[in-house]
Amino acid sequence: LILIELKNYHKAAEDFGYNFYTSMIKAFNQSFKQSIKNNDLMELFHFDSGTFAVLLYEKDPQKYIDLFLDFLKKPLKIKEIDFYPSATIGVSTYGGNTLKFIREAYFAKELATENLKHYLIFTPEMEKESSANFNLVNDIPKALSRNEFFLCYQPKIDLFTDQVSSIEALIRWNHPRLGLVPPNDF
Repeated sequence: LILIELKNYHKAAEDFGYNFYTSMIKAFNQSFKQSIKNNDLMELFHFDSGTFAVLLYEKDPQKYIDLFLDFLKKPLKIKEIDFYPSATIGVSTYGGNTLKFIREAYFAKELATENLKHYLIFTPEMEKESSANFNLVNDIPKALSRNEFFLCYQPKIDLFTDQVSSIEALIRWNHPRLGLVPPNDF
């Protein structure tokens, strides 16, 4: 399953109205189906507001990801306007429970967005990281009440004068189980 989220469709709808948005969705759907030569290997569904789901009938999604990334390089002609869609793609290759399949593709798409990537293919390690991150975020209220956060001060030095020009205050977390937790982890 490949989830494709069009990133700039909201702006297009705001600038040109709902009719343009509807035309854009139809044009995207038609153009994408035409760009895939072996239509019998996939199905394209309009999933929700700017997201499409591509159901593949074969195991290797990479060639379809590559086809889609090539597809994004060409404008869609909508009411005499050349519209260049941008998108983020999440992929799940799991073949079991439908809800898990969708959740994995959605999760990969969200991680791709966070990491400024065009696409990610879901792996079990992603789920482990997500679970660990959820637990860590869930510990924050307790950490606040137990005063586990503290500040470190870091001087900024002007390289021309060798003088301290300012000071940054950096938050740190002394977690009871994990020790010092880097700020980018919470």
